[in-house]
Amino acid sequence: MNIKFLFTSQFICFIPFILISCQSIDKATRDKWVSRFTGCYPPEEEVVVIAKPPAETKKEEVKKEEKKEESREETAKLEKVSDMLDKMYDNMKDNFENSGLKLEKQDDGLRGPGFSLDREKDEKKRTKKILISFDGDMSFPSGSSKLTDAAYKVIDQIGKAMNEYPDTNVVIYGHTDSVGSKALNYKLSGDRAAAVKKGLMDKHKIAEKRFREIKGYADDRKIINTMAAEPRNRRVEIKVAAN
Repeated sequence: MNIKFLFTSQFICFIPFILISCQSIDKATRDKWVSRFTGCYPPEEEVVVIAKPPAETKKEEVKKEEKKEESREETAKLEKVSDMLDKMYDNMKDNFENSGLKLEKQDDGLRGPGFSLDREKDEKKRTKKILISFDGDMSFPSGSSKLTDAAYKVIDQIGKAMNEYPDTNVVIYGHTDSVGSKALNYKLSGDRAAAVKKGLMDKHKIAEKRFREIKGYADDRKIINTMAAEPRNRRVEIKVAAN
């Protein structure tokens, strides 16, 4: 029978003629059968929690606060941009309604034969861009990049708004229907976008640097899937955003 004595918080195990200290057993050999044979069980290992140095903790707190500040600044910036674009949109809306074009209010925008004015918003309902589109019903004859009188009326209102809000820029995309060769339609759609740019520059002196992109897509982005001379595919899209 093993006799155990408790001395300085450690067990000393006695086996006839053999004195074995629990701590003398190598940790690797403290398996189940050794523990049973000697009556010695390994002491519980202490869990050591290493606290971060105060300086390191302080750095993490500073970084978190900086991220919060950046988030607040970004939010304030987006709200400021949205507010400016909303005012610009309302201004354009009033001007379009008074321009003589036959337009109807629809879904917080304006619609007319071959024309639309809308806003693009983010998930927080903040305005990101003002979207203007006019198609073949009012913009270009089939196979031509010559602007109609109705198209010039639209461009005139856009130019006035851009001069009133100089911290804005614009992209212009031209599109064609599917009549004619692909190569010719790429050129034609690019010419249509360029014609709108020229209209804004000639009359309203919009600076070159405010035109972020002028591009023709031919019939790659059809609204109506047809190979016919569809006027809704023959269009120009204008997107106004903050600098």
